[in-house]
Amino acid sequence: MSEVNKSLKILMTHPFSWPYVRRGSERFLHEMSHYLAARGHDVTVLTSTPQREEEICRKERLVTIWKPQLAGAARLIAPEKSFPLRCLPFMLENRFDATHCLYFWDGVAAGLARMLKGERYVAHVTGIPIKRFFLRRPWDLAALRFSFSHATEVVVPSQLALDYLGQQFGYRGTLLHPPCDMHRFPVSCERDLDRPRILSVGAFGERRKGARVLLQAFHLLKKQVPNAVLQYLGDMPDAVRAELSAASSPDVLKDVEFLGKGKIEDLPVRYGGAAVTVLASLLDVFGMVLVESLACGTPVVATRHGALPEIVEPGVGTLFDPGDTDVEATNVNGLCQAIVEALHLHEDSQLPHRCRTRAEFYSWDVLGPQYEAMYRRLMA
Repeated sequence: MSEVNKSLKILMTHPFSWPYVRRGSERFLHEMSHYLAARGHDVTVLTSTPQREEEICRKERLVTIWKPQLAGAARLIAPEKSFPLRCLPFMLENRFDATHCLYFWDGVAAGLARMLKGERYVAHVTGIPIKRFFLRRPWDLAALRFSFSHATEVVVPSQLALDYLGQQFGYRGTLLHPPCDMHRFPVSCERDLDRPRILSVGAFGERRKGARVLLQAFHLLKKQVPNAVLQYLGDMPDAVRAELSAASSPDVLKDVEFLGKGKIEDLPVRYGGAAVTVLASLLDVFGMVLVESLACGTPVVATRHGALPEIVEPGVGTLFDPGDTDVEATNVNGLCQAIVEALHLHEDSQLPHRCRTRAEFYSWDVLGPQYEAMYRRLMA
């Protein structure tokens, strides 16, 4: 068997896992492990659980192991910081062709294992590596430096993260975007443009996600597009929902829908039924919401901040300046105008096809083989 086709034995680590925690890195771990197993590789996912007993799930070529989080006095340490104590013994007892750490504290264990056994590993940056944030947390900074300096490759999901990694920490990285499953997000042409839905997807408990500025912009939008409907899809604490409701007039609030987390399998229908998807957030290291929306043929609006401008091209969406803030976007007029411009994109009948074409740049068919090639480089 040629080296290109040889089955690999791969370990992937993260202190938290899908679907118990529904964030970008946990979702990437879930989808990448299943992709690699479907490609014929033997994949082990090592993660943690708050339960007292170890859990193991075996599914063809994929094995998922949930190690119990440390109990007793060790619970004073955050689970992600104590997780290396679970990882290191496992790494020393087992051998893999490639280890992929999705959190820098996991990389501490992988770095120690490399010193003792010589096995190479990938350290994956899942957020924007901004040094000033780490200076407030010296132990995190030390762990990040140890993890990255011993890694064979440091992977980043966007050009922005690559720039920060080099400029602020002095490390060279490998740019590999998170892939999107195009089969799960089929293109749709069935949206109701007479009553356009403005969809926003995210964890709205975080102020940086822009739930407030979006509602304020929606008030302005209703003056220009009276039939518009605003939909919030994602985790929203009761206090945030109450704040948004209190800040909205009754005639506008009747057209605001709080959809909750919903089911993952419902996402394509939500994207496909929307006229525009809005991601009004700050400091995003990538924008999978934007890619999924584009895959369904729906144009997008995003802040000109973080890595989001890397995804939004002219003709498939619009950008707006967030305003002078590091906490959350405040440019209400700019966001409203960006939504109006995105709605006008529907005047071109080729819009769904153009959006889909842009999203395919991030497909598994394009990016999956690049990840496999990276794992094979570790063996070289």
